[in-house]
Amino acid sequence: MAVGAGAGRVPAGRIGAPRVSAAWHDVALPDIGATRIDPYWIWANATAFDALGGRQAGAEPWISVVLELKRPVYQAAPSCPAHLCRIPEIHRVGGPGGLARTRFCTARVTEAFFDPASNPWLANVERFELGLPIVETRDGPREGPDHIGIVDPGDPTALRAVPVLAVIDTGLPFANERLMDAAGFSRCLGLWDQNGVDARPPRGLPYGMFARRSDVLAALGDHRVAAAGGRPEHESVLYAAMGLDTLRARWTHGSAVLGLAADRDDRAGAPNEGAPWYLGVELPRRSSDDTSGASLAVHALDALRFVIVAAERAAKEMRRLPGPIVVNLSYGRFAGAHDGSSMLASAIDELLDLYNDDSRRLAVVLSAGNGQLAEGHARVDVPTRGEVALTWRVLPDDHTPSFLELWPGGAAEDLVVVLTPPGGGPAVEVGPGRCVALREGDDCIATVGHHVRSAAGEGPMVLVAIAPTASHDVHRALAASGRWTVTLRNRGDRPLRVGAWIQRDDPFGPSRLRGRQSRFEDPAYARRDERGFVLDTDPADATGVVRRVDTLNPAATGRFTVVAGARVLGDGRVSRYSAAGEVGAGRRVPDLTAVADRSACRPGILTRGTFSGSVAVASGTSLAAPQVARWLVDLLAREAAPTTAPRAAWARELVAARLGVEPAQDPPRQEGPPRAAMLSGAVPRRGEAAALGAPRIPGVMDD
Repeated sequence: MAVGAGAGRVPAGRIGAPRVSAAWHDVALPDIGATRIDPYWIWANATAFDALGGRQAGAEPWISVVLELKRPVYQAAPSCPAHLCRIPEIHRVGGPGGLARTRFCTARVTEAFFDPASNPWLANVERFELGLPIVETRDGPREGPDHIGIVDPGDPTALRAVPVLAVIDTGLPFANERLMDAAGFSRCLGLWDQNGVDARPPRGLPYGMFARRSDVLAALGDHRVAAAGGRPEHESVLYAAMGLDTLRARWTHGSAVLGLAADRDDRAGAPNEGAPWYLGVELPRRSSDDTSGASLAVHALDALRFVIVAAERAAKEMRRLPGPIVVNLSYGRFAGAHDGSSMLASAIDELLDLYNDDSRRLAVVLSAGNGQLAEGHARVDVPTRGEVALTWRVLPDDHTPSFLELWPGGAAEDLVVVLTPPGGGPAVEVGPGRCVALREGDDCIATVGHHVRSAAGEGPMVLVAIAPTASHDVHRALAASGRWTVTLRNRGDRPLRVGAWIQRDDPFGPSRLRGRQSRFEDPAYARRDERGFVLDTDPADATGVVRRVDTLNPAATGRFTVVAGARVLGDGRVSRYSAAGEVGAGRRVPDLTAVADRSACRPGILTRGTFSGSVAVASGTSLAAPQVARWLVDLLAREAAPTTAPRAAWARELVAARLGVEPAQDPPRQEGPPRAAMLSGAVPRRGEAAALGAPRIPGVMDD
């Protein structure tokens, strides 16, 4: 498990140029027995974990991972060697409800952890996935989370249960006046900044800065006193004092999401006393810089467990019965297992299955993704003893790595992948079980790993990783932009179907790093129909390999999450970029849509900026998801949560029941101009039959 050397020294004039002296070298996979390895480990290890922020996280070289264990965490954790693996207490103690039976947890491990000879405990691990580095908070409590007791339902002093909205995002402007009730008091129950260092972390978690409701109210009170005394009253001063530099931008991804999810409703009779109670989790800044989402699982799972404990603690402190929790997570990936077997999708499904019982309700709302027209998904039918070539266009000026995943189903032993760099670079043939790296000296330019079993999901997977094609560091080794050819060869006696997905690489909102989305090039891919309209679904007679179906965010392909797509307000059509599943093929499709674009010529909707009174224009399914989460919270504020037999999918069933739709079907293909078809009442052809009304933000959406 030796870590490769860091970035080499490449003359500035050769950056991004074809490397005639580069050569492929075999990479030995670690022998870790039956434990399934994260395919991204090969690339991370070959590049000294550079894309994950470096392997040196804190005083020791710890690596952040998500673990799926073969038995419940609380049973396996006591025998875990602390010098090799540290599992946060919030996962070790189980948690409320049925969470004691969970098998998913996060951990920080050393490289020796993956050596079965020195770590017999590794036999407890089914699979692992890498995450962004965690730097432990150096001066904060280390005690575990206290067990939260439920307020006695028969207690006459207990207040009624109220739903709690949790937003997991980046750049959450908690001091915005629109996030307060009519009396000017913040409705924020707590804020966990996962970037925080040298501060107080949440109970049971070793990193970040946690501000309780009392801390938030005190900070806001001090700020108002300072403003009354003639000092600067701009909210950026408060954010700067708290070390939240990302909130000094004009708008953030989190401000756009939180403005739609928790904005105060001043209309008479509005639920939640005008604004919902909410919890905020600030994801690491690198998650917005690199939008691939490939390393999101660690922080997302920690955030979900934190939200559950914090919401129950807040209910107890306010003498309230525990209310339903609705979580909004507007992040996702393009590539990954699209059958619900990815690490994050499986962990969320287990969480929903175990937590929901007769007295508790938890829902997770996810965005469908924006990859419908990204030309990032291909479906390749490789004939018997034949081959098919894919052209992967990697763009110049891309400051982030590019990743391509190939999923050959159950016939991995018959698939051989040949990767050829642009400009006549050296090609390599990779069969099952082989991993290789393209190097010039100590610099890693690309890796290819053919994994028969991997942690990425059920079934085999091939991962191709390519270095950035641009960098501000003139000494960094870069890959060549242009056409990379991926040839799929079938050595078997039966046809082989391979699904290919390119990982997301486009930034959303203000970001320091600028990725550029690579794509497949297919001459048979039809972008427009014969009338010149942009096609947002595959034609019935499509012959190319690039497809628009099955582009859903892999984290949203689980069985129990609520998935939100985007649509246009003007004509009701599903937004062209809004990702879809595959109707009738056993794949998940979005449960409903919400408005994320005003019209075809006015993309995006107006939402809140970072500071009070400011607005921003943004679009994407990440803005549809918070509207669905707010709709659920408002509905639950008016009515009690469903009290039928506990079902993990209660939120999906509630959406279907309230919006009067059946499980998504594929309606007949509509003829005539698209706008006329929609005005006649036709439903979308991608499965998103249910739709929410237009977002209601007083004074913002009235344009």
